[in-house]
Amino acid sequence: MRITAPLCLCLLALSPRAGAQARRPSPAATSPALPRSVLARLVPLQVLSVRGEVQVVDVLNALPPRPAQAGDTLHRGVQIRVGDDAVAALALPEGIRLTLLPGTRLTAYAPTQRDPRATLTLLDAGAVRVESPPSPSDRSFPLGTPFATVYLGRADGVVRALANGRIARISSHRGRFRVRGALGDFFVAESVGVSAEPARRSSDHPLLPAPAWSSPPAAHVATSGRPVDVEGTFSIAPPARIARWRVELAHDEAFRELVSVERLDGDVRAWRGRGLTPGVWWVRVSATDRDGYDSPPSPAQRIEVTAPVLHPSDASQRALASVRVPEGLWCALDGAPLTRVDRPLRLSPARDHMLRCARDAEGHDAHDRIVPASDAGEVQHEVRVRVTNWGEGVLTVTLRDAEGYAVPYANVSVDAGPEVAVSPMREESERGVYRAPVFWRGADPPPLTLRVTLNGRVRFEERVTPEGAAVSVRR
Repeated sequence: MRITAPLCLCLLALSPRAGAQARRPSPAATSPALPRSVLARLVPLQVLSVRGEVQVVDVLNALPPRPAQAGDTLHRGVQIRVGDDAVAALALPEGIRLTLLPGTRLTAYAPTQRDPRATLTLLDAGAVRVESPPSPSDRSFPLGTPFATVYLGRADGVVRALANGRIARISSHRGRFRVRGALGDFFVAESVGVSAEPARRSSDHPLLPAPAWSSPPAAHVATSGRPVDVEGTFSIAPPARIARWRVELAHDEAFRELVSVERLDGDVRAWRGRGLTPGVWWVRVSATDRDGYDSPPSPAQRIEVTAPVLHPSDASQRALASVRVPEGLWCALDGAPLTRVDRPLRLSPARDHMLRCARDAEGHDAHDRIVPASDAGEVQHEVRVRVTNWGEGVLTVTLRDAEGYAVPYANVSVDAGPEVAVSPMREESERGVYRAPVFWRGADPPPLTLRVTLNGRVRFEERVTPEGAAVSVRR
């Protein structure tokens, strides 16, 4: 029997291997397209803030990770991964906010192996702090965990997916969560925690009370300009066995601008915030018990770090540049002794200044700061050239500060170009007035372009036409 080419193709098509290849689904077939009506309801989740290493991965389209940024949106199949020392905040529909704690992975409207058309946002691992609006709407947002769905929008608390992937812990701090588990729906009441497992749910677990600051961080800390450390101690009553503490530091009282989330061992009772820069900070602490349930956070403690502030000069208000010193510091300018400062330190213009501040008169924790001449205030100036003889004249530069007072003891130099020679300028007996002989070739002086430098720091240029009488030109 002769085997023809068409017959070979037919036999190959009927072979088991070829059939398997023919039946292999395409990548698009593994995740069937959702109806537009369903996709329209999938409101993208918005990234509000990011601190530390946080990545976004499009698992649905197999795209590589990229760093997350505030303002990013998480569409269907996009996962956000929070590093072990990082934190991220998300905005969900219905005014719900999630804080993704360190080590958390969350996938927006995730497809699953069991249901590739799924649209459930999954907490794959880690923990999220839930903040619901004060006036909840009738709608809720479902958050999936390995074996339960928690409906968000009517309670504040913490939802945790344990690392073994078989248990979800739900702690309710305000309101109550509705949960759908393997055995049906149930509610997690306020101040109660519940575990959801594959075929059971735990009994209600009373939560620890909110910790209290036994020695709160200082409400006001003055610094010479360096970042400072602050510390406080906390406790919980009645005493309980604590697995770990969580200390959150933020720039706002609502803790939406989180800066860090620090985890401390359960036997620790003190916190030290390192490197706080001038500004307002808020700190709070919560506890996790030995069973993995989270307490409500402590009252937020406000910390204000203040430092000397430079205020620019304002000629229209006749105000010099000055340094405002916060209470609690000893400061001095330009080598003077340290002293308590109860009024702004005024800065002379057109010169650099050395500001030294410390916590006491002995100079403990002293910090030196150079205030450059460019920040020390503007100089009002008047330039005149008066003809005195054939090829000779007198150059006069008058300097005033923003208040209109003379600027004395300045080093004034003038460059007039190759056609004109200017002698060194000297201050007259009248303070703030500097004069020098000036020479040119010929009887009539040419128009002069004078480049004036004050103390080697401040420079300006003037166009002057000396014609016998003094000519006044302002900047």
